[in-house]
Amino acid sequence: MSRTRNRPQQEQPSSSIDSDMLPPSQAPTTTGQRTNLAASDPPLRDRPAQEDANNPYFMGTRDHPGLILVSPPLTDTNFQQWARVFKLSVGAKNKTGFLTGTIPQPSFDHHLFDPWSRCNQMVMSWIIHSVSPEIKSSIIYLDSAAAMWTELNTRFNQGNGPRIFDLRTSLKSHHQGDDSVSAYFTKLEAIWDEINELRPRTPCTCAATTDSLELQNLEQVLQFLTRLNKSYHAVRSQFLLLDPFPSISKVFSTIVQEERQRKIRPLATTNLIAASTSNPSSLPPSRTKKMRPTCSHCQKPGHLKEKCYFIHGFPPGYGTKNVNNKPAIHQATASALSSPELGSQAAI
Repeated sequence: MSRTRNRPQQEQPSSSIDSDMLPPSQAPTTTGQRTNLAASDPPLRDRPAQEDANNPYFMGTRDHPGLILVSPPLTDTNFQQWARVFKLSVGAKNKTGFLTGTIPQPSFDHHLFDPWSRCNQMVMSWIIHSVSPEIKSSIIYLDSAAAMWTELNTRFNQGNGPRIFDLRTSLKSHHQGDDSVSAYFTKLEAIWDEINELRPRTPCTCAATTDSLELQNLEQVLQFLTRLNKSYHAVRSQFLLLDPFPSISKVFSTIVQEERQRKIRPLATTNLIAASTSNPSSLPPSRTKKMRPTCSHCQKPGHLKEKCYFIHGFPPGYGTKNVNNKPAIHQATASALSSPELGSQAAI
């Protein structure tokens, strides 16, 4: 009896799945005693699209409308750099399809319309917060992120020729000046990278590719050395004598080391001067100033009390000019002397 009561129930066939739990397009169709789903339909137990981290409809906890993806914002002169950084940032969030329009807007009655609308508005907010106020006012009323992106490309991406011309002009006028070697090289490298990105390139795998790279390296080394300050003339001359030229990275590293050594030398000289000042005994004997003695009676330098003329008398023939200028002192000294001989000499 216990066996009959505890007998496990048989598993229900797949046809017993409630079709009301699925959208009409995913409702099961029964053929005989088996239930078949269309091959294009997703599995029944899949999570919603907006909850799958690998799905473009997924929104992370750090994704919010006020997020600024690019700094500085877009202006009428920096579209190439801005567009590249913005595409990288949007691609990292798996939202490139909303930017380029490859994820079209579904119909209003589609179950993905709300997730698409939410993601589209999020990308639109990122664009609005990453452009200047003047540009923002001209795209704020567009309906989709793809429309905003197309408008910005049409307006500011006017071709590579004028931009390459501007970059080469700035390259000729750019010098080190008051910048450090690192800051100067960083600006040069930014110009080089943008020119290489805009310049049309022909894919090639032959031996000429190596020669082209060597020529490009030679041009960059010459441009870097030519616009250095004159204080690096000696180091620059050494590089110009080398054949073949080293890589631009090697040249930059050597110049930076030279700059650091120049910063250390003045510091070492300052420390040496400070040490010699705090320890006068370290100076050479010939340069040490000898202290002159001072008389404790007349308070004049150059002699001691034991040899003071005002006590022992002035020598014969001592000039009368000094005596006439100081009669009060002579009278005081005369009264202090006990010998009349000395007193008479003092009166003289």
